[in-house]
Amino acid sequence: MEVPRWHHREGGDGGGGTRGGGERDRMAQWSFEETRELLASRAELDRSFVQTKRNKHLWAAVSSRMEERGFRRTPDQCKCKWKNLITRYKGREATEGDADRQFPFYDDMKRIFSARKRKDGAAAAAGSSGGGGSSSKQVKIALMELMIWQSQAEAMRMGASEEREAERREKEMECRMAMESLAVEKAVVDQGWRQREEERWVREETRARRWDGLVSALLERLGRRGS
Repeated sequence: MEVPRWHHREGGDGGGGTRGGGERDRMAQWSFEETRELLASRAELDRSFVQTKRNKHLWAAVSSRMEERGFRRTPDQCKCKWKNLITRYKGREATEGDADRQFPFYDDMKRIFSARKRKDGAAAAAGSSGGGGSSSKQVKIALMELMIWQSQAEAMRMGASEEREAERREKEMECRMAMESLAVEKAVVDQGWRQREEERWVREETRARRWDGLVSALLERLGRRGS
C-alpha cells in the first residue's frame, strides 16, 4: 500500500496564523503540490457542488481522491482550504495584472469559475427551451457523474491493492526460491564434507593397517633372530 506523503508546510498559502485547537488543525498550511491536487479534484466535481446544497459526501470524495494521490487531508480540511482559496481569489480579481505573482493559484481558480459560468450559461439556455424539469435533470446528471467518479476511484484503489498484492507474492516467491537455492547449496556442501571425511577415514584406516602389518613383521623377524 502506498504510504501517504507528509509534505513540508508552504508559507503564506495556508491561511495560517496562530489559532487554537481544531481551528489550527483545519487551517494547517498546505504544500504547493497538495493545493494543486485539491484544485484538480474540486474542479472535477464542481458541477456536482453547484447542483446540490448537501455536499458533505462530495468533500469526502475530494478527500478520498487526495489520499489516493498521497495527501492525507480530512473533508473538513479540504473544505476550509477551498474557502480560503476563494477568499484570496476574489481579493486578487481587482488586481488581475499582478494576481499571478501575489496568488500562485489564481489561474487555476479562474479556470474553475470560468468553466462554471460557461456551464451555467448552457444550462440556462437549455432550461429556457426545455421547461422546469431541466433543473431536476441536471441534478440527476450531476449525481450520476459523481457515482461514476466514485466508481472509477474505487477501481483505482482496487487496482493499486491488487498490484501491491502481486508485488508481495512476487517477493515472497523470490525469497522462497532464494531459500531453496541456499538449501540445495548447503546440501551440496554437506555432501562434499561427508565425502571428504569418509575418504580421510579410509586413508587413516589403510595407514593404520599398514603400520600394524609393519610392526607385526618386525616383531616376527626379531623373534626368529632371538630363537
